Amino acid sequence: MRWTLGFMFVGAALVAGTGHAENSVRGCLTAYQAWKNAGGDVADCLRECDGVAVKADLLAQCEKGATEKRAAAEKEKRAAAEEPKRAAEEKPKRAAEEKPKRAAAGKKRRAAQRAAKRTAAENEQRAAQKATKPAKKARLRERIAAERAATAEQNRRAAAEAERKRAAAEGVPDDAVAAASMNQVTTVEPQPGAVLFPTSAHRPALVYIPGTGSQGFLMGSPEGEHGRDQDEDQHRVVLSPFLLTATEVTQGQFAALTGQRPSYFGGSDALPAERVSWYDALAFANRLSAREQLTRCYELSNPKGQAFRGLSEGNPGAIGNYTVDASPVLDRFGRWRCTGYRLPTESEWEWAARGGTTTRYWHGDAESDLAAAGWYADNSKGKTHEVAQKPRNPFGLYDVHGNVWEWCYDGYDPTYPTTKQGDPLGPRNGAIRVLRGGSWFLGASRARSADRSWWHGQVRFRLAGFRLARQVPPGSSPTE
Repeated sequence: MRWTLGFMFVGAALVAGTGHAENSVRGCLTAYQAWKNAGGDVADCLRECDGVAVKADLLAQCEKGATEKRAAAEKEKRAAAEEPKRAAEEKPKRAAEEKPKRAAAGKKRRAAQRAAKRTAAENEQRAAQKATKPAKKARLRERIAAERAATAEQNRRAAAEAERKRAAAEGVPDDAVAAASMNQVTTVEPQPGAVLFPTSAHRPALVYIPGTGSQGFLMGSPEGEHGRDQDEDQHRVVLSPFLLTATEVTQGQFAALTGQRPSYFGGSDALPAERVSWYDALAFANRLSAREQLTRCYELSNPKGQAFRGLSEGNPGAIGNYTVDASPVLDRFGRWRCTGYRLPTESEWEWAARGGTTTRYWHGDAESDLAAAGWYADNSKGKTHEVAQKPRNPFGLYDVHGNVWEWCYDGYDPTYPTTKQGDPLGPRNGAIRVLRGGSWFLGASRARSADRSWWHGQVRFRLAGFRLARQVPPGSSPTE
């Protein structure tokens, strides 16, 4: 308000002045107003107001503004000049402040990594424990069965000894007592699939195959089964318990007993032995029986051709067609009278492969069930695979579907019996012998439990191998 009244007074006083003075005052006022509104230049203000006596106070204001502006510019210049120095001075300080933060972040990251590793290890341990639970339960069941069988055997022997003493006191011959003791039936039998004899260098482990019971089982396939052939008519068969190797005889086991490796595929001792004929399998069984001091199951005579070196029957020599007259060692009732090794009969093979099931494959009816249980044309990649890589069936057997065909003892007859059979041996004579189980080369229908194949017994080819059977020795009990 004071400045406004002053300007009004100055304007009124100079109304009568000269034009030059009036213009000088007006220019000074205009320059000052522009400078005050921050839109003009200080130099203009100084220039316009210089020499206007009545405007001495305005000139002082312009000079003060110019001084402040120069001071501000100088201050900014000094600040810009000092900025790199401050930045250089603050850098170590910022680094010192950041160091604990980085250390804390690194510590946190390492702790998280250790926690993740511990979690992964714990998950892996839990998975391993979960995977081993069924095996532990199976071993526990087998141990319990073994203990029960041992107890039953002790009881049987004690009863037999008591009976012998009683008979001796009554004058009954010892032979009669022995016969009565042998006819006693053990009340506790091993579980299906229990290992009675562990794997050796010359053969796979032997597992217990239970009998069928008096009702038997339906051998063959129902009429509606997919892939069924005309030689699979269903009929009932009653079988006694027996032992069967858990896997096919491997190349390593065949070589350990014979010194020969006839197989087409190689690379692992755990691959199944193949390019082995039916006659070779009989000779191998007899040789293994002799090695384990068991009685042989076949009388082999009149050899023709050349056997593998290392097999006692036939002429030693290179691989070639080999045949021999083979007679099973039977008692007067037509039952096996040997304690050694033999090929399973066709009915024994099917009962064992099914494992108590009635589906196309022991794992189910679908082809996906076959793929889960065995190696066949669609998943073998054109070769055999190491034994026991797929799950075992309910009777403890591996690879009953696929991998290699398995020789059976029977000669091939396209017509099954129509009546109920008990421990049948099948046709004993004939050059054509039964093959079961399919192979790595064949399709899904050939791997069915009921499928029947056949070939000349002297032929050695890469599709066929074998597994061995044996009678159940008295007093047998499972092993670990």
